[in-house]
Amino acid sequence: MPKAEKASEFPKQVSVRGIPGITATIYRQSRQKPDKEGRLQTYVSFVVGYSLKGKRKMEAHSDLSQAEEAAREAIKRIAEGKQDILELTNRDLEQYRRSKDVLAPFKMELDVAASEYADLLTILNGCGTPREAARFFVKNHAKELPRITVKDAVEKCLAQARADGKSPARMKQLEGYLNAFASDMNTEVSELGTLAQFVGNPT
Repeated sequence: MPKAEKASEFPKQVSVRGIPGITATIYRQSRQKPDKEGRLQTYVSFVVGYSLKGKRKMEAHSDLSQAEEAAREAIKRIAEGKQDILELTNRDLEQYRRSKDVLAPFKMELDVAASEYADLLTILNGCGTPREAARFFVKNHAKELPRITVKDAVEKCLAQARADGKSPARMKQLEGYLNAFASDMNTEVSELGTLAQFVGNPT
C-alpha cells in the first residue's frame, strides 16, 4: 500500500495556497464485501467532507488523488462564495465600521447587538422605543428605596411636618390621611414605590 494511503494518515486536511482559513477533510473508509466467489474483499474509498453555503457535503472517490483534487476544487468554490458575501458597498462598509466602534466599549459583537435590539422591539410591541424603555427603567430602579416600613415612614413624615411648623389644622389633616394609609399598608415602602404617589406631597 502506498504511504499516502496509510490509515494512520487520515483524516487528512487539504488546503489551497493563496486561500487561507479554508480547508477540506478527506476520510479513509474501508469496507469488506464478498466477491463473486464469496470471498471477502477489502474496498477502500476516500470521502471528501466540506461545508458549502451552510450545508455539509460528502463526496466519495475510489482514488486518493481524485479525492485531493475534488477537495481543492471544493475549497475554491467555498472561497468564491465567501467573496460574494464579503463584497460590501462603501455605505455598508462604513455602517459596519461605525457599528463596531459604537459597540467596542461594551465588548459586544454586532450580530449579538442586532439580535438583542430586535428582541427589545418585539417585547415593546410598538408601545415605545428601547431608549424610552431604558430611561423609564433607570428612573424607577436607579436608587434603591430605604428598608423602612410604611408606619415608620409616616411617623417620620409627620415629625418633619411638625418641625416645619405646619398649622394644627394641617397637622390634623395629615395625621388623618397618613395614619389611615399606614394602617392599611402593613408593608415596606420599597414594596410600594414612592410614598408621594399615594398620599401627595404635603405642603
